[in-house]
Amino acid sequence: MTEDGPSDLECEIEVLGLVGLATTIPAAFGGGLLAGGAARMGRRQATLDVRTHARRDVRKRVALGWALFGTGLALYTATRFASFGCADHGCDVALWEGGFWASAALVVPGLVIAPYATAYQRTRPRARAQTLAPFLSITSRTSMIGIAGRF
Repeated sequence: MTEDGPSDLECEIEVLGLVGLATTIPAAFGGGLLAGGAARMGRRQATLDVRTHARRDVRKRVALGWALFGTGLALYTATRFASFGCADHGCDVALWEGGFWASAALVVPGLVIAPYATAYQRTRPRARAQTLAPFLSITSRTSMIGIAGRF
């Protein structure tokens, strides 16, 4: 800060921080929707696999997904804190932009793989195949044809 007020570099860093915050919040919301959709797909796939008697080994996918997500989040946080130590504006922008895109390359696949595999792994043991049983009921007053079962 100079005697006249904040320097141009300090103003640009402050604006960059506000822009970063303004893009992080919608990105986090979109990531939540992405993860929710992936978890829904994992539960659906587990139910479909029960019907077809298929089995998928997703243990490695669970570990891979959470490792990608955690590494990307740690990289994002580390580049944000490292940018505070930059002396010039070029270093600051390079860390912010590079950190964002590098972390996005890890976080987004992690947000798809981890919830999908985790939901599949949790749903598969509880999922049951649909069982349908047609029945016919005839009494002295009524006749009825129906379907009973789990569907």
